[in-house]
Amino acid sequence: MQKALVFSWDNKHPMILTKHHHVSQLIFRHYHEFAAHSGREQTLCELRTMFWIIGGRSLVKKTIMNCIRCRRMNVKPMEQFMQSLPEARLDEYHPPFTFTGVDLFGPLTEWGRGTTKRWGCLFTCLQRVLSTWK
Repeated sequence: MQKALVFSWDNKHPMILTKHHHVSQLIFRHYHEFAAHSGREQTLCELRTMFWIIGGRSLVKKTIMNCIRCRRMNVKPMEQFMQSLPEARLDEYHPPFTFTGVDLFGPLTEWGRGTTKRWGCLFTCLQRVLSTWK
């Protein structure tokens, strides 16, 4: 590592800090925000370009768990609780439109060149309605 020309002097000789020091916590928070609240390894990699924190992984874990923005982004969705089905829904199966209702309406008159009468007919499936009446 000493002979590597690619790395800067700071990369070759990082500052050593302890995880319990307040300054190392502030530095980690800065790098955590600089890395856009990414995961543990990414933040630790960004931090190690200039600093080496002894016990850094536990500091990373503790700080990310206490970060409000990370907790909001990584929250698990709640699970839905289903209520029991009513007995009418558990009865014998009938195909749609086994029980039907018919509604006839009209006449609707149209005015134009002449008058015409129109009638309407609605067919309604009563399966849901009958199951609630039981």
